Amino acid sequence: GRYRYRVACACLAFLHALKYDKRGQVEDGYRTSKNAYEVKVGIHDVDVREGNDMLEDVAYVVEESKKLRVYSLRHNATENEIFQLWKKHSSIQDDEFQGIIRTGNSTSSTSFDDSSQLLNTTKFDIVSDFIYKRASAPSIHDRNRFDIINHAKKHPRGLSNQDRAILGHAYYEATSVFEFGLGESTDIAAQTGMPRYTGVASDPKHVISARNYTNSGTYHEKMDHFRFILVDAGKLGKDEKVIDKSLSKAEYEYQISPLLLEQESFDFYFIGGRYLPVSCLCISFLHAMKFGADMKQVKVGVNKMSQILRQYGKGVFRDVAEVIDGGEELWIFQLRQDATEEKLMQLWEHYRRSNAP
Repeated sequence: GRYRYRVACACLAFLHALKYDKRGQVEDGYRTSKNAYEVKVGIHDVDVREGNDMLEDVAYVVEESKKLRVYSLRHNATENEIFQLWKKHSSIQDDEFQGIIRTGNSTSSTSFDDSSQLLNTTKFDIVSDFIYKRASAPSIHDRNRFDIINHAKKHPRGLSNQDRAILGHAYYEATSVFEFGLGESTDIAAQTGMPRYTGVASDPKHVISARNYTNSGTYHEKMDHFRFILVDAGKLGKDEKVIDKSLSKAEYEYQISPLLLEQESFDFYFIGGRYLPVSCLCISFLHAMKFGADMKQVKVGVNKMSQILRQYGKGVFRDVAEVIDGGEELWIFQLRQDATEEKLMQLWEHYRRSNAP
């Protein structure tokens, strides 16, 4: 049961260490000591009296206590052996592996086991790519036009009716959405039956609320394929504002880290939170461009526009984006035809630490 799952996690940890193994390489004039065979992995809550060590073929016990074992890789353990052990103890069936490989762009004639040779990559890359495709594959649900009259979950501090109608239409037209900030927009995504959805929040209460509502099936089909990411942007003040903007982890955790997980662009990016809205718009367009999206089809929605315009000025987005629809507080932007990655980078850099009031 749980121990088998932990064994699979330990295998992933070792595969990750091997991916970044740099024994003998020189960095900044110094020989690096990053050695995957010196990495230790601990497994907690293991009954050592069981005498059944599922990792013994690839790792040995460095030390142990009543409920903890600490392992290091055997020096003769290979990446493929660790990978095979992960396959054995993961919850994924072998036919799922083959299905993903057959439909992949670069691995159509390759088995899961030898695909790393064809892709010139590591087993960790193969595993993470497979699990990502499995988790992010669009879910088939009936698509529903947003019904503002019967919209059951209107937030008292949420969208106006005009903004609800605009966003509801945009979400019905989209097949994938990424949201910075969770709330009423997340509920609207669920009501329209969004096939692919990822949302990020810095407050655990918002993640719990969004997950409970979208998975309840009370007002719509269960959207249990929705992916929610909780990020640590530091201590929060009123209205989700980050108190200490100087924290180096804050902008990475909120802006970059969640999108690094996404290997495909989205049709619609929505900036509902107040944290770094200008930078989030730039990062959204840059993410879509990285993955070769048709930028004429990509849209970015921004809420709380009156506050943003007061803070940054009316022309804050003028050089990179143009408004194609808008209500009271919600505006929808499209990339300007003459906008470049360089312009987006310059705008991002200028406002990367500037938060809305």
